[in-house]
Amino acid sequence: MTDGASVAPTPLLTFILRQGDRSLVLAQRLLEYITHAPEIEEDMALSNIALDLIGQARVLYSYAGEFEGLGHDEDHFAFQRDADEFLSPVLVERPNEDFAHVIVRQLGPMGDGVGVMEELADDDVSEVLVGSLHEHRAEE
Repeated sequence: MTDGASVAPTPLLTFILRQGDRSLVLAQRLLEYITHAPEIEEDMALSNIALDLIGQARVLYSYAGEFEGLGHDEDHFAFQRDADEFLSPVLVERPNEDFAHVIVRQLGPMGDGVGVMEELADDDVSEVLVGSLHEHRAEE
C-alpha cells in the first residue's frame, strides 16, 4: 500500500481485495458507457448494475480493512492505492468497445464471484458476501 503501513497479505485478504477491485473497476467501466447504450432502458440498467457493483466494493473494502487490522477503511483501498496495486482481472480493465463487448465482459467476472462466494460458506467473509448476495436477490 502506498502509505507505508502494510502487512504480508494473506490469501484471504488478497481474495477480498481482488473481488473488491473487480467490482470497483467494472462499475467504473460501466459508468463510462452511460448514454452510449442503444436504448435508454439499457442505460438505466447499466447504471443500476454499476451502483450494485460499487456497493459490493464498499462491503469488500470495509471487510478488508477489518481483516487487515491496520485501521484502513474503504476509501483507503479505493482511492489511496497506486494503479499497479489493484488486483482486478485484466478483463474488467479493458476499455469499452461496443455494447456487445460491454455486456459480455459483465458475464465472466460477475458469475465467477458468485460461485466463489458460495463455495466459501465456512469463512467469515463468505457470510458477509453470501448475505449480501441473498439480500440482492430478494430485492430483485
